[in-house]
Amino acid sequence: MEEPISQLEQYGVRSGVINAGKQHDDVPPRPQYSMPGILHFLQTEWARFEMDRAQWEVDRAELQVWLCLKTGSVCPSPHGDNCGLTR
Repeated sequence: MEEPISQLEQYGVRSGVINAGKQHDDVPPRPQYSMPGILHFLQTEWARFEMDRAQWEVDRAELQVWLCLKTGSVCPSPHGDNCGLTR
């Protein structure tokens, strides 16, 4: 059975064990990451976050318009002026 790949390893961040020559059982092994792999992971996560945020704003605007149309009220304009949608 294949071992699952962590999210960081998926982006090329390899984990290894650094013990610095110590053989103590009470010291947990520290993962070793590469700087390019970490930067790639952060950039892809930031891009995903920005896409999710943009989609959330679109969904929010659509729900506001839907709510205004259902209640028959004047929808606020995204430009801040008084020319919102009316029913």
